[in-house]
Amino acid sequence: MLDNPLTLVYYSTCRMVEHKEVIKDMAKVTTKEMIALIDEDIKFALEIGDKEFVGYLKEAKAKLLDDEYPTRHEEYDELFGK
Repeated sequence: MLDNPLTLVYYSTCRMVEHKEVIKDMAKVTTKEMIALIDEDIKFALEIGDKEFVGYLKEAKAKLLDDEYPTRHEEYDELFGK
Protein backbone atom coordinates (compact mmCIF):
# COMPACT_ATOMS: atom_id res chain seq x y z
CA MET A 1 0.00 0.00 0.00
CA LEU A 2 1.16 3.52 -0.69
CA ASP A 3 1.20 4.97 2.83
CA ASN A 4 3.75 7.71 2.29
CA PRO A 5 2.34 10.76 0.40
CA LEU A 6 5.66 11.16 -1.38
CA THR A 7 5.44 7.56 -2.53
CA LEU A 8 2.05 8.27 -4.07
CA VAL A 9 3.44 11.21 -6.04
CA TYR A 10 6.49 9.20 -7.07
CA TYR A 11 4.35 6.23 -8.04
CA SER A 12 2.28 8.48 -10.31
CA THR A 13 5.45 9.86 -11.87
CA CYS A 14 6.80 6.37 -12.35
CA ARG A 15 3.64 5.25 -14.13
CA MET A 16 3.96 8.26 -16.44
CA VAL A 17 7.46 7.11 -17.39
CA GLU A 18 5.92 3.95 -18.81
CA HIS A 19 4.53 6.17 -21.53
CA LYS A 20 7.95 7.56 -22.42
CA GLU A 21 6.98 8.66 -25.92
CA VAL A 22 4.36 11.01 -24.51
CA ILE A 23 6.78 12.37 -21.95
CA LYS A 24 9.57 12.73 -24.50
CA ASP A 25 7.27 14.75 -26.75
CA MET A 26 6.05 16.91 -23.89
CA ALA A 27 9.37 17.53 -22.19
CA LYS A 28 11.63 17.20 -25.24
CA VAL A 29 14.18 15.12 -23.35
CA THR A 30 16.22 12.23 -24.61
CA THR A 31 16.14 8.77 -23.10
CA LYS A 32 19.62 9.40 -21.69
CA GLU A 33 18.37 12.57 -19.96
CA MET A 34 15.30 10.75 -18.65
CA ILE A 35 17.48 8.01 -17.19
CA ALA A 36 19.67 10.64 -15.52
CA LEU A 37 16.56 12.19 -13.96
CA ILE A 38 15.39 8.80 -12.75
CA ASP A 39 18.84 8.14 -11.25
CA GLU A 40 18.58 11.42 -9.32
CA ASP A 41 15.13 10.43 -8.08
CA ILE A 42 16.49 7.04 -7.00
CA LYS A 43 19.24 8.75 -4.98
CA PHE A 44 16.69 11.03 -3.33
CA ALA A 45 14.32 8.18 -2.55
CA LEU A 46 17.19 6.21 -0.99
CA GLU A 47 18.10 9.24 1.13
CA ILE A 48 14.59 9.47 2.55
CA GLY A 49 14.31 5.70 2.91
CA ASP A 50 11.48 5.12 0.43
CA LYS A 51 12.34 1.61 -0.74
CA GLU A 52 8.98 1.11 -2.44
CA PHE A 53 9.52 4.08 -4.74
CA VAL A 54 13.09 2.98 -5.47
CA GLY A 55 11.63 -0.28 -6.77
CA TYR A 56 9.14 1.53 -9.01
CA LEU A 57 11.85 3.79 -10.38
CA LYS A 58 14.17 0.88 -11.11
CA GLU A 59 11.35 -0.84 -13.01
CA ALA A 60 10.73 2.32 -15.05
CA LYS A 61 14.46 2.72 -15.75
CA ALA A 62 14.71 -0.91 -16.87
CA LYS A 63 11.80 -0.40 -19.29
CA LEU A 64 13.45 2.68 -20.77
CA LEU A 65 16.76 0.83 -21.12
CA ASP A 66 15.05 -2.20 -22.68
CA ASP A 67 13.35 0.06 -25.23
CA GLU A 68 16.54 1.97 -26.01
CA TYR A 69 18.95 -1.01 -25.90
CA PRO A 70 16.92 -4.16 -26.61
CA THR A 71 19.99 -6.43 -26.77
CA ARG A 72 21.63 -5.14 -23.59
CA HIS A 73 21.03 -8.37 -21.63
CA GLU A 74 22.54 -10.56 -24.33
CA GLU A 75 25.54 -8.25 -24.67
CA TYR A 76 26.09 -8.34 -20.90
CA ASP A 77 25.89 -12.13 -20.85
CA GLU A 78 28.34 -12.30 -23.75
CA LEU A 79 30.81 -10.03 -21.97
CA PHE A 80 30.48 -11.29 -18.41
CA GLY A 81 28.81 -14.69 -18.67
CA LYS A 82 25.50 -15.68 -17.18
